[in-house]
Amino acid sequence: MKNILTIIPAAGRGSRMLSLTDNCAKSMMSVAGKPLISYLLDQIVEAELYNVAIIVGYQKESLIDYVNTFYHNKLNITFIEQKELLGLGHAIYQVTKQMDLSIYTDGVFIMLGDAIFNTNKIFNFKESYIACEEMVDYSRWCIAVQKDNKLVKLLDKPTNKPEINLALVGAYYFDDSKLFIESVQTAINSGITIKNEYQISTAIEIYKDTKPISIITVEEDEWFDFGELGVYNTNRRKFNQSRFFNNIIYNENSSITKKSNLN
Repeated sequence: MKNILTIIPAAGRGSRMLSLTDNCAKSMMSVAGKPLISYLLDQIVEAELYNVAIIVGYQKESLIDYVNTFYHNKLNITFIEQKELLGLGHAIYQVTKQMDLSIYTDGVFIMLGDAIFNTNKIFNFKESYIACEEMVDYSRWCIAVQKDNKLVKLLDKPTNKPEINLALVGAYYFDDSKLFIESVQTAINSGITIKNEYQISTAIEIYKDTKPISIITVEEDEWFDFGELGVYNTNRRKFNQSRFFNNIIYNENSSITKKSNLN
């Protein structure tokens, strides 16, 4: 068991989801009969990552009630409210202000609350990494420029077509929690925003200038995005047909134990 803090940003309203999120947080949308957040938490339980911070905001009451009902005896969960929705970097900053992340000696793991990963790759905590997939619509994504499988720089929602469309897809691991705290706080204090929001990309750039960050590439069937209405409907159908590994354990001897079921 590793001493890692898992952070799940789940404060957003999901403005691109129309009526689906009128009465619930985006992470509470139903996929194959259960909320999105439950898939993440089930994986976290199986991976024995017991310390979790969930960032809440819009329609937080139903999310908190659901998580407390089904996971209170399985995980050590702290709810952090993001009162102003000023971007992912700002959301993570709220955690650094309210929790002592330095006590998590094996680092910080972030899983976005509107995606499901169908792969064990993201539970390999050997070194700092960002998970990426090749995307066609580069202007919607934060693009990673890499060399020898290491992050060189990030292009957040670029207007010009990059040479490689490796987009960040919502799983990040930072093995140095103290450096991560400093990077997030420095990013916020810099006042740098992208489209009027504080993005985690700024903190990642600061972090990688001190410690290298690896690139983990996931394939199309290893990751399901539920952040927009069109992809929600498409990926919900694909997810129902896929083989979802709902039991994933990363062992100390570097092996993976996993069980699967058809949803």
